[in-house]
Amino acid sequence: MVNGVRDGAGNTIAANSSYAFSFGQIAAEPLPVVTGVTALSETQLQATFSVPLDKASAERTANYQIQGVTVLSAKLDAAKNKVWLTTSPHALNRIYVVLFSNIGRSDRPDLIVEANSPCFYMVSKSAAAAPGVLRIVAAGEMLVEVWFNQPVERYSAEARRSYHISDDVAVLGAELDAGLNKVTLTTSRHRAGQAYTLTVSGVSGAESGAVMSGTVLAYTFVPSLQVALAGSAEANLSFVAVGSPYYVDRNYVITSAPEDLIHARMIMTANSDKGSSSTGFMQVTVSQATVVYVAYDASAQSVPAWLSSRYTKTGLSLGVSESGEKLNLWAAYFTAGNITLGGNNAAGARGAKCMYVVLLQEPAFARTLSSGELEGLKEMSTQRPTTITLLPNYPNPFNPRTSIRFELPYDKEVRLVVYDILGRHVRTLYESTASAGVHALIWDGVNDDQIPVAAGVYIYRLEVWENAQRNGVTYRNNYVTITRKMTYLK
Repeated sequence: MVNGVRDGAGNTIAANSSYAFSFGQIAAEPLPVVTGVTALSETQLQATFSVPLDKASAERTANYQIQGVTVLSAKLDAAKNKVWLTTSPHALNRIYVVLFSNIGRSDRPDLIVEANSPCFYMVSKSAAAAPGVLRIVAAGEMLVEVWFNQPVERYSAEARRSYHISDDVAVLGAELDAGLNKVTLTTSRHRAGQAYTLTVSGVSGAESGAVMSGTVLAYTFVPSLQVALAGSAEANLSFVAVGSPYYVDRNYVITSAPEDLIHARMIMTANSDKGSSSTGFMQVTVSQATVVYVAYDASAQSVPAWLSSRYTKTGLSLGVSESGEKLNLWAAYFTAGNITLGGNNAAGARGAKCMYVVLLQEPAFARTLSSGELEGLKEMSTQRPTTITLLPNYPNPFNPRTSIRFELPYDKEVRLVVYDILGRHVRTLYESTASAGVHALIWDGVNDDQIPVAAGVYIYRLEVWENAQRNGVTYRNNYVTITRKMTYLK
């Protein structure tokens, strides 16, 4: 009732005027509502919600309760309105109820589903027939095997979109075997020792047609190469990575490395051992054929005889933070068994300011070496020369580098020099004592000042001799010279 009120023109509203009105609350923002639960298999459920969910609360297993069944994991999908639940096994053809609590909206986590919201579902035979993953095997640096518990349909099993690997590992291909229960994934490179998760979804059973969804499994890539250390050296096993330390007693770190050696096995040494002159400084045992790289001080005037006689200078290097130094990489091929490494300052070494580091890699992953260079290393591991020989360089013609090998039946003084076609000195590749065996050096098309040379024909000459003394005078005895040609392309 309204009395004594005037309108805008000054007129009095009639006494006891009646007006109708209604009172109500402002519409509240909706809470999350469970719109359905589907049993995909005996151990997989899919819960669908009315709105996008908050990831933290949606993936908290304590927010789901099923009588007689344990919720092992919860995974929110990309659209944020479906949750894949992995559970302990259900019984077939039995009605279950799942209670939801404390699950919030993505934009308003404080707006949560009504406490103990129930939703009923049943696990039927058709649901139980959905494929499951029995195990995952990291078969190699770029291979992952996925084993299923039943035959799977080829089209869905070989679809790359059916698989997702964490940490930016890309699935490049998927191949189903003849038995229809194993898929081999070709991937980008895994990092040794790192844990990964693989999500498998959308793969159908070959017989039932039931589709699996949201299965998440963990695995770790462990290289098949196993390494054991012995001897007096202070050393630890690690992996190559930019920013990682390479000594056990210093804080220096790797600043750069050839791409294909990233994540290779590494033997960290002690810089305090740089003065060691032992011929049996370190013993390494490897479980299979291995390419061993010794990263030796690039500023040294000469390297130890044990290194120059058995290893090939690759032309590659390891960048390190130790006063801006770099370590040249020398490579050798070894079969499974024991490997002996000499001291940093053993016979033949001169001018090394820091200790060497050792890298180990399975030959299949040694892509820093060409196939020809790798085969050359394998030959060096078995050959026992009977004459002084200078072998043809490989490849020839070449760009950007070539391998030059020579053979010695006995320990000799050696000089290997590159000249241009006019006979002018270009590069001294080696000048020191070399032990009996097969030796290989890399020329990378630069001169002694590290300046790239022009394309063309070059001559490389091997000089071999023995130092002798007569009446206090040192002279060269049994002097041998061998010359060959090679062609550098650009």
